Amino acid sequence: MIYNRKFLHVSRLAFNAAVLFGLVTLVEGVLWYFMPLYFESKLNSLFLVGIAIAAHPLASILASLPAGDLCDKIGRKFVFIIGLAGFIGSFAFLTMNNFYAYFFFMVFYGIFSSMYAISAFVSVLDHSRPHLAGESAGFFTSLEYAGWLFGSMIAGILLVTFAISVMLQILVVFLVMILCLSFIIFPGKSKLSLRNLFKAEHILAKDGFFFKEIVTVSKLGKPMIAVLAFAFAYGYWEYAVWTFEPIYTNSIGSGILLGALILCLVSLPGMISAFVAGKLTDMFGAKKMLPMGSALLIVGQLIFILQPNLLTLAIALIVTSFGALFILIPIDCYMKKCVPANIRGEVEGSAEMLYNLGGVAGPLTIGIALTVGTLSNLFYFTFGLFGLSIILLILLKDICYILK
Repeated sequence: MIYNRKFLHVSRLAFNAAVLFGLVTLVEGVLWYFMPLYFESKLNSLFLVGIAIAAHPLASILASLPAGDLCDKIGRKFVFIIGLAGFIGSFAFLTMNNFYAYFFFMVFYGIFSSMYAISAFVSVLDHSRPHLAGESAGFFTSLEYAGWLFGSMIAGILLVTFAISVMLQILVVFLVMILCLSFIIFPGKSKLSLRNLFKAEHILAKDGFFFKEIVTVSKLGKPMIAVLAFAFAYGYWEYAVWTFEPIYTNSIGSGILLGALILCLVSLPGMISAFVAGKLTDMFGAKKMLPMGSALLIVGQLIFILQPNLLTLAIALIVTSFGALFILIPIDCYMKKCVPANIRGEVEGSAEMLYNLGGVAGPLTIGIALTVGTLSNLFYFTFGLFGLSIILLILLKDICYILK
């Protein structure tokens, strides 16, 4: 079954997986909006808040490959449900008012979010038609960005009406509803049993947690190097922008509200451009999309470097967002067409791992190099990283041949 044949050519099963994940990212968007404020009000230390929040991408780095491995060897639905259930359970840490509780909440959140994110995306690829893989991947990514964007808006409204403790209860209730719905409509059989839980533990122990998966993924050769390089650069960019754009706009006296509106220009174009990129990829082919995305990405980076001000920053964020997704969606098509289904989870897990590694490296290195008011330092770094990944993607004949 295909939804809305005139506009949306996504299978029912792919649609279900994407929508369920989109609902979870809506919760994440709400959570991330007020979580730093909540932690700071309880800990009275920005240093401790930073350590707690950094635990999320660090945990995701370790969890991504094992999550993909379990997706391949036990099942997508099993991993999605376990990840979502674990995320719900981790909210118990937020009832304790101390640093260690918040730190472990972020650790478990990072682990379990890797599980449901990877399983949902791989399931969407599994249930998409080969000639429509771009549209399915674009639809999934659009819903992800929409969840973050609208989640932030909803959080702002809820904070006016409810105390944070009440908001946390609302989020848990909503997540439980999504979990119940997942048993019914997420593709595949649930296979949620003690036997599979023990099997998962055995698989992780046998594979050395994630070392064996690295060997498996490395067999894909040069194209995978290019994919991983872009994943790292993209994670570096997104985490660094979300960290330092508010500092920059505040340092030049633009105000918090204007800074927040400009920051939305990372999410809003992504919500639109991901779906457009999917449509264009299916229409013209993934190989033809790479030069277009590369040109937009480089132009987007150069705009702010050449003339740093608020207007060019806004334009740079929009153009870069379009360019990055015009590359990311063709890469997703590569995974659909060229990566066997029995290792697709591990490949997506490895890309997610490099994305989160970039997410850790970005704020750390830019934090050292950034002098307040010179955000150009960030763009110099990301220009180099994106440029290197683009060279690898375009010059490697293997991936150019694959992306027909």
